[in-house]
Amino acid sequence: MFSQILDGMAICQGIILGILLVFLKKNNGVSRYLGFFLITYVLEFIPTTIEQYQDGGITHWQFLPLYFYFLNVPLLYLYCRKLIGEISIRHLLGVLIPAGIEFVTFLGIFGLLFFNQVSVRYSTYLELFLDIYSLAALVYSIVYAILSLRLMISYRTKAVNFYSRLDGKIMNWVMVMLWFILGFYVVYGIIFFLSFWMSSVLDGFFNIMSLINVFFVYYVALSGYNQSLQNVMVLTQYKEQPQETEVDLSDFFVRLVDYFNRDKPHMNPDLNIQLLAVEMNVNYKKISKAINENASENFNTFVNKFRVEEAKQMLHDPRYSQFSILAIGYEAGFNSKASFYSAFKRFTNSTPLQFKTGK
Repeated sequence: MFSQILDGMAICQGIILGILLVFLKKNNGVSRYLGFFLITYVLEFIPTTIEQYQDGGITHWQFLPLYFYFLNVPLLYLYCRKLIGEISIRHLLGVLIPAGIEFVTFLGIFGLLFFNQVSVRYSTYLELFLDIYSLAALVYSIVYAILSLRLMISYRTKAVNFYSRLDGKIMNWVMVMLWFILGFYVVYGIIFFLSFWMSSVLDGFFNIMSLINVFFVYYVALSGYNQSLQNVMVLTQYKEQPQETEVDLSDFFVRLVDYFNRDKPHMNPDLNIQLLAVEMNVNYKKISKAINENASENFNTFVNKFRVEEAKQMLHDPRYSQFSILAIGYEAGFNSKASFYSAFKRFTNSTPLQFKTGK
């Protein structure tokens, strides 16, 4: 009974929060995919919740067309693609066609069972269908969870070579969500096979998941809303600038360091490698490669080192004696206290206050 109450809470919470995300127009409407994910995620609880009130055996409620296993995790994949790039017609059709077949199949079986009452006669075949469907949906969901993880890991690798500030760009919450989904289906797969010999194992698993789902739905909705407030630029759509005649990356790196010392582009908190490439009239990939090969670090680390050096000078500069430590961090190009203190500690092994007082 307790698990049914939790499922009911998750269903109501997921539908309401999902609808809010669907109609959220911030950040090019990317949240609509996450909203549809939440809605389809919780709608799958309805047939199993109703089934718990049945006496057993195959019933038409088990085929209520609210199963979206061939749509749910693929919607997360589309969300990830939309976050960091564009979604093509091919991607949409690749998700919608299998999901449409799934919906029509369950709708047809539900209609036959509901109006013709053939559940007893065909129960063996229908149970076999449900087992095959569950296995196929399990594999399909795991594949899309892995594809989503690969997509985000690739993006995160590029992001540190593109942005000088990573707040809201690394999207750790997306990784947490994807690892949770992947872990859920892997564990479910193991328990699914064990349930052929120990049926009570599956019941215990779903009781635990009922509690987790309430928190998971809220976590995803809140994180998705916060992400919609961030401006994540598409890393794959920038047109490359014409290559310069300089072929020696070492010489270019010297030029790059001189530019930072002279013009101080790092003091712009919104600096990214594309903006820097435009300022220097070079291909942004050349900047990234020069930093990687000559400094053995990514663009984010390279820029933040200059910001820390700038802050160190300001902390001992009488002209900034009236500035608070946090204000100096902002002047140096950091956009938050957390990023300032974290970078300062990383590169100096001391806090800004300790550095200023010499303690």
